[in-house]
Amino acid sequence: MLSANWPWLESLRHLGLCRALDRHLVLGCLREYQQQIQPLKEDEAAFLLFWLTLCSGQVAQGHICLDIELACREPASLLPSGTLPYGMAYQELKQQLQANPFAQVLQGLQAHPQLVGPQAPFVLRGHRLYLRRYASVEQQIIEFIEQRAQVQLPVPVPVLAQAITDWFGDVPKQLDWQRLACAMAASRAFSVITGGPGTGKTTTVVRLVGILSQLAAQGALQLALAAPTGKAAARLTESFELAVGKLAPAQQAILARVPSKAQTIHRLLGRSADGEFRFHAGQPLPLDVLIIDEASMVDAELLAAVLAALPRTARLVLLGDKDQLASVEAGAVLAELCDQAERARYWPSTAALLTQLTGLPLDAHWLDEQGGMLQQQVVMLRESRRFSADSGIGRLAAAVNQGATQQIEHWLSAPDALGADIQLLPATSTADLWPWLRAVLAPLWQQVKWLAQQSLDDAALSAHCLKLLAQLAQLQLLCAVRQGPWGVETVNQQLQQYLRKMGDIQTAADWYPGRVVMVRQNDYSTGLMNGDVGLSVSWLDSSGVSVQKVVFADGQGGVRFFLPSRLPEVETAYAVTVHKSQGSEYQHAMLLLPDTDSPVLTRELVYTAITRAKQTFSLVLPNPALLLQAVRRPTERRGGLRVRQS
Repeated sequence: MLSANWPWLESLRHLGLCRALDRHLVLGCLREYQQQIQPLKEDEAAFLLFWLTLCSGQVAQGHICLDIELACREPASLLPSGTLPYGMAYQELKQQLQANPFAQVLQGLQAHPQLVGPQAPFVLRGHRLYLRRYASVEQQIIEFIEQRAQVQLPVPVPVLAQAITDWFGDVPKQLDWQRLACAMAASRAFSVITGGPGTGKTTTVVRLVGILSQLAAQGALQLALAAPTGKAAARLTESFELAVGKLAPAQQAILARVPSKAQTIHRLLGRSADGEFRFHAGQPLPLDVLIIDEASMVDAELLAAVLAALPRTARLVLLGDKDQLASVEAGAVLAELCDQAERARYWPSTAALLTQLTGLPLDAHWLDEQGGMLQQQVVMLRESRRFSADSGIGRLAAAVNQGATQQIEHWLSAPDALGADIQLLPATSTADLWPWLRAVLAPLWQQVKWLAQQSLDDAALSAHCLKLLAQLAQLQLLCAVRQGPWGVETVNQQLQQYLRKMGDIQTAADWYPGRVVMVRQNDYSTGLMNGDVGLSVSWLDSSGVSVQKVVFADGQGGVRFFLPSRLPEVETAYAVTVHKSQGSEYQHAMLLLPDTDSPVLTRELVYTAITRAKQTFSLVLPNPALLLQAVRRPTERRGGLRVRQS
C-alpha cells in the first residue's frame, strides 16, 4: 500500500508548499499508476511523491511550474514570500532536495513516462516540471506568439507610414515611444505595449485604433476592447472616450466607426453559468482586432482561452504595466512577456522597419542581434505625462520599483523631501484615522442626507448620483491584507462602528444611505462585475415614500439603480484591498500597511498602491521597517515563457 506518512510531507505543509489538495492529487496518480502500470518500490514512491507534490503545490503560490534546477541549487527559492529559511521543516526540505543530484532527479522522473511525460499528468520540459494543464496552457501561448510572428505586414509600408503620420503629425526630434508602439502594433498580428502610470497607453491605443480603422476597407474593422474586470473595463471605456474627445473632428469621425465601449474578457468570450465559453477554437470570435487592457491581471489560463477563441487572422494587442501585481491565479504572463522590455533588444531588421514607419532612428542601445522573437513584439512606453520630474508620487513609485531602499529610508527620515503630494502618516492603531476620515467623508454624507429628503425626476436623480459616485473616487483607502487589525475587513467594520457612534449612520441595519459597497463576483444577470463599486442612496418618490437603492456607474456616463436584494454578493468598501484597486485611479489613495509582516507585502503591491493615486498618496505606516521589507521582496513567479521565447 502506498503510504502518506513520510515526515517531510508535514514539513512541506508547514512551509506552505503543499495543500491537502496537492497531496491527494499525487497520491491518486501514484495509486492509479501502481494499479494499471507497475508497482513502485518504497523509495521510488517516496521520490515521486516528493517531487510531484512539490510541483502541484507551486500553483498555489502563483507559479506555472517547478524549476527543479533552481530548487536543488537554492532550496530557499521555494519558500513562499516572507517565509524565512530556518527551522526543522526547512532543514527537512533541504535534506530531501539534496538527496539526489539534479541530473538524477531528472532521470528518476523520466523513468516513469506514464506519470511524467507529454500525455501524462505531469510534464517535464528541460528542468521545469508542470502539471499537464499548465504545460498545455503555456505551450498554447508560445505557439500563438510563434504563429502570429509569421504573419506578413497587411499593408504596404509607405501606406502605413503615412497613416501613422496622419495620426501623430510630423516626426519629432526626440524618440517618441508612443509613435513606435503604434508602428509595432500596426505592423504585427501580436504585440504588447507596456508602461507605467501616465505613459500614454490609452492615448497610444486610441491612435492605433484610428490608424487601423483608417486603413480598413470602408470602415469594416471588427474591433473589441476588453479588460479582466468590470471596473477595469469601465475605466478603459472612460479613458478611451476622453482621449477621443481631444482629437480633431476628422479623426473623431473615423473612430466613430468602431466601438469604444470595453467589456470584461469573460463577457467577450460569452461565459455561461456552468463556466463554459461560447467562443472557442471551434467557434471563434468575429473580430479583426482585440485589445486587452490591464493585462497584468490576466492569468495564463484565461489568456489561453482568449487565444483559442481568436481567428488566425485577428490581431491581438496586450496593454498593461508589467510592474504591477500579477494575476490572482497562476502565472505572471505580462511580466514574462515583458521580461526584456527595458532593454528593447530589437533585431536590426525590426529597428529598420520601425524607422521606416515612424521616421525615428533607433540607436545601437536598443538593438541586439541576439534578441528573441518575443522582444520583436514588445514596446515599452517610458515617459510619464501624469507625473512631472519633481512629482513625489512619480519619484516614490520609481524608487519602489527599482528597489532603492536607501532613497526610501531617506524619505522616511525626512517625509517632506518628496513634496506635498506624498504624505507619511504614522499611526499606532486604525482608531487614530477615524476623526480625519470622518471629516473627509463629510461632504459626501451631506449630499447623501440631502438627497434622502428630496423628490427628483429621473434625470436630476441620475445627475446627482453621478456626482456622488465621482466624489467616491476622490479618496480611497487601500489595505494590503484582508484580515487582522489593519486588514480591510476590520477597517471597514471599525469605521462603520465609529460613524454609528458619531451619529452619521442612524440605523443598525446592514443597508443605510451612504454605505459604499463592492461587488465580489461577476453577475451577468445584472451586468455587475467583480470589483464594481456602488453607493447606497435613498430619496422620496412622487408620493413622499422613501426609496432605498444602490447606485452604480454604467460605464457609459450614466448610472444604474438596484434594490439591495437584487445584488450579487457585496461587501462594505470604504477600504478595499490593493488587489481589488487594480484598474482604478483615485485623486487621493491612502495605503494602510499592517503592523506585522505578511507574505503579500511585496514590491509590486506597494508600487501598485502608489500608482493608483493621481494627485496625492498617503502612507499609514505603523511599522516603518515593513515598508523596506516589502520593497526588498519582489514577486517572482516561475514559468517558461521568458525562457523559451528569449
